[in-house]
Amino acid sequence: MMGKIKETIKLIPGAVNIARKIRGSPALIRKYISLRSKRKDALKQLQDWDKNDSKNPKSLPLQNRKHWQHKLNNMVIDLINSSDSDGFSKAMCTIEAFYESQIECLRPFHESPSAEDVILVTAVRNNASRIEHFLHHYRNIGVKHFAFIDNGSTDNTLDMVMKQQDTACFKTLTAFNSERKTAWFNRVAAHYDPNMWFILVDSDELLAYPEMTQLSIQEYTKVLQQKGIDFVKTFMVDVYPNGPLMDDSMTDEEYLEACIYFDKAESYAYAKNKGALRSRLFVEKKAEKPNLNKPALLRLANYFLLSSHYIFPKFANNVPHGAVVLHYKFLPSDRKNYIDIVKDGAYHENDLKIYDTINKKIETQQYINPMCELSVPFDFNEAWQHLPFVANYTQIKNEGTK
Repeated sequence: MMGKIKETIKLIPGAVNIARKIRGSPALIRKYISLRSKRKDALKQLQDWDKNDSKNPKSLPLQNRKHWQHKLNNMVIDLINSSDSDGFSKAMCTIEAFYESQIECLRPFHESPSAEDVILVTAVRNNASRIEHFLHHYRNIGVKHFAFIDNGSTDNTLDMVMKQQDTACFKTLTAFNSERKTAWFNRVAAHYDPNMWFILVDSDELLAYPEMTQLSIQEYTKVLQQKGIDFVKTFMVDVYPNGPLMDDSMTDEEYLEACIYFDKAESYAYAKNKGALRSRLFVEKKAEKPNLNKPALLRLANYFLLSSHYIFPKFANNVPHGAVVLHYKFLPSDRKNYIDIVKDGAYHENDLKIYDTINKKIETQQYINPMCELSVPFDFNEAWQHLPFVANYTQIKNEGTK
């Protein structure tokens, strides 16, 4: 027993002082021995995953494997030491999916991105009707490199993406779930230099930031980097038309163009990242309101995407929102998609409840008008006055969000 205690004291930072305090406390001694064992097992698991991945010729190459080994090891140790069991379990699921993602590069970029470029990474599946709208927005703000991950599209999504000159195309046939999608984003981003800036968004999300009409995305991230900022916390803003949701008298493309309205700040419990259109129309219980936090713009050198809503290290999430992602849901073609989502059960339980409620309400109430007294048009210059909780990071005078 004493041999294990001495070994534990050597391995745990600050354990010499801790050992003096817990002398004679068997319960605390057992706790630290258990902690050491959990760390050892987890790091061994990471080592095995990485070893198998490095030997697999079909694995998507990592730009800097040692960087990712070091980052993932530190993340796991930190989560164990902080006794964050839930965070540790989710992280291990995402890391496993990171190493076992089975992503194939169908075509690299025609021109390699420079250090100043921003790479956008997104996952798609049967999103052909969204692609033109998506590319148009991001090209307008200066994105020149799009990394698309196709998850088995059966429409012409992949063909559309492959025809573009500014895209790299990846493919995975691994069954979708939320953890795997997060892992795909991390893995494809890790294929490039982690010191670069990345936009990590879904195909129904358009990034918007203060001064975007004056600064391109490259100019914006350059200003942020000069201020020591390498992560912009973003807030999801549902946008909608002045007319029925999922209006099947319109094409998806027409519907996207009509989605110019959003709820101003009073609609959000923004301190808790909750609220807005979906909560207003489809959620009765506060606990079931969708999480609107989104880590959409960052340099991955210092971070790891833990989920669609949070990054590691966790303290990095405790900063003001500095941008938004405009969230385009409820397209006419989404009716079938939402039914399939509930049937497949690949999303988190709370999200599935919301989709199930949407499906039932759309089926029984054909005309759902999203407009309310808080609805205002989203103007890229004027919208920020209606979203006062979104900070302008370019005006921050200190050393940023770290």
